[in-house]
Amino acid sequence: MALVWALMTGSKYGYSLLGLCLFVQLFSGGVLLHNHSNLSYYYYIINQKRTVGDSLSFAYDLVNNSLIPIPFVSVQMDLSRDLTRMELTEEGFYFKSLQLFKRNMEVPCSRRGHYKLGKMHARIKDPFGFFEIDKTFERTIDLMIYPKRYDLDAIQITPSELFGSVQMDSPVYEDYTNIKDIRSYQNGDTFKNVHWKLSAKMNQLMMKTYELNANPKIHLVLDGCHAAYKEDTDHLIEEALVSIATSICYFTLQKNIETTLESSFKRDNQVTYRKSKSIQMYPSFLSDLVYFRPLGATAMSQFIFHESRKWHYGTRLVLLTPNPSHKLIDDLAPLRMRKIKVSIITISQSQETIQDLINYGLAMGVDLYPAPLNKIDQLWEAIG
Repeated sequence: MALVWALMTGSKYGYSLLGLCLFVQLFSGGVLLHNHSNLSYYYYIINQKRTVGDSLSFAYDLVNNSLIPIPFVSVQMDLSRDLTRMELTEEGFYFKSLQLFKRNMEVPCSRRGHYKLGKMHARIKDPFGFFEIDKTFERTIDLMIYPKRYDLDAIQITPSELFGSVQMDSPVYEDYTNIKDIRSYQNGDTFKNVHWKLSAKMNQLMMKTYELNANPKIHLVLDGCHAAYKEDTDHLIEEALVSIATSICYFTLQKNIETTLESSFKRDNQVTYRKSKSIQMYPSFLSDLVYFRPLGATAMSQFIFHESRKWHYGTRLVLLTPNPSHKLIDDLAPLRMRKIKVSIITISQSQETIQDLINYGLAMGVDLYPAPLNKIDQLWEAIG
């Protein structure tokens, strides 16, 4: 407007006003850029390893290193919606020269995972409100949130119950991972034990014999199909199932029970598969569970069809899924022919629906254990 008036009137007063307006804007812009370059940020976190359900404490300092105050600055912490459901609002204030703005915050951890915490956005305005500029601080710290683990050592688990113990009832079977000897064919030998390469070389049937094993084996299968979790919009069921898997893995590895963790979830294009009987390997199991996300496209019935042939004779199979069904029980029932004892752990649905599935599972030889959401400790009371 000052430019139009100056051109129309041609007066010195008009051009003086125009010059004053330009000077004020240039001054405001210069102050804004100066404040932008003199704004510093420092971030602190008290504990970089937390557990779902814990509170996370952190602090940040924002410093105006300039002698010129900032008329208005607003800050907004960039927190992942997966990490916490707590809303952090934008905070605006007047920033004096050489002032330190310090904030201590505490948020609840709602979902496990690996996060980068500490990124912050600042919005700065000039003294006259003509201009606005954003500044993003990328100073971040790695944060690991682990799944909640329940203590099973205090739970009474008998050999006839789920998981069992080191004395659990387990039939003697051939361990196909340990070859004991190779010998000539004898009447009655099964052809599945033929050593075909050696037989071709020696021009006679040679048989592999395996070590006999009666040690208990636990095979955990965590449902990683995205469609099974379509109603779990807040990830509560997902977190509960992962917590149960974490608790079982820790308990069985402590007892030196051979434990296998498997899921259709792919990490770095590799399907989740982990096996060990040593508690020293627990961090590796824990890492798989921390990064677990139900993003797979393979339904559990299809997964069982392709993978069950690899499961050892005499194994205790524990399937964790949010969506059990009659068809799933039908798919699991034939595993009894290989002395595989099958148990399903799920999160409670309606009482009528879950009781019908429990009764059907009993008839088919498949145990079904429902866990009340947010009361997982009651599951151990039902099992133990």
